[in-house]
Amino acid sequence: MIKDVYNSLHSRTGIGATAEVRQFAPVEFSGLFMPNPAIVIVRRGSKTIRVGDDVFHISAGQGVMVNACVTMDSSYELGEDGFDAVWMGFDQSVVEAFHRRYPPSVTPIRHAVRFEAWSGGMEEAFHNAAVALAAPFVYPEDIARHRMEEVLLWLERQELQFSSVRSVSLANQIRSLIFMEPGIDWSSHVVCERLGLSEATMRRRLAQEGHCLRNILTDIRMSTAVFMLQSTGMPVSQIATAVGYESHSRFALRFKDRFGFPPTVIRGHQRPGTNDLPAFMDEDYRAIAE
Repeated sequence: MIKDVYNSLHSRTGIGATAEVRQFAPVEFSGLFMPNPAIVIVRRGSKTIRVGDDVFHISAGQGVMVNACVTMDSSYELGEDGFDAVWMGFDQSVVEAFHRRYPPSVTPIRHAVRFEAWSGGMEEAFHNAAVALAAPFVYPEDIARHRMEEVLLWLERQELQFSSVRSVSLANQIRSLIFMEPGIDWSSHVVCERLGLSEATMRRRLAQEGHCLRNILTDIRMSTAVFMLQSTGMPVSQIATAVGYESHSRFALRFKDRFGFPPTVIRGHQRPGTNDLPAFMDEDYRAIAE
């Protein structure tokens, strides 16, 4: 069974990432960007997400599956010991390879969908994939990919599949670009150089889509900060630096302006800690990793 140990975040480039997400205040976040396909399985408390006109309420024991490049609003209700969930993100290349190996037999989800989390062997598959993501020194890349695909197979048994097609909007291209390195100085010149566009073309196309670079940059930095506050033990000052703010106070002010409360609210009175091993590794796997 997945253990209740304090949160951690582990990722492998080109494969995916996994984390335990914890929160200690019943707050709401608007405009959070999900760059990659992901599933979130709630263990304590509940979560409601809104994607466009669709609303999904996820209780303990249920999960939500979200496609890549989705922007959503999230709100939380606390359980006896706050909100607790496990999260797994899939690199888009893993999803595309899975679709080539197993041609879709069901219609991919549109944006997001709720599902029964531990149906069949899903719990064991999730656990095994999480361990492989967290222990690259034990599990080679091909084994980690295989374990991620096993999770996708169990989802398919519930007639659930991610879309293998990313949004082609310029705004989402820029969001995905910034998400990879939120801490660097994303001037319009740098963005255009990365995308091979002129600044005039970028501004015109973003305006046609109803966006501007400054707002996109703020949204991605704030989305990243929320996730890091929920899933790591990093001090707020380090998170501020990681998402591109030289001043801790400036970051805290921008965060409060964006969401209506300071970043420290997410963690409540809990003292953040750091783990070198994932929160859901059993003793056998921990012994191997150590």
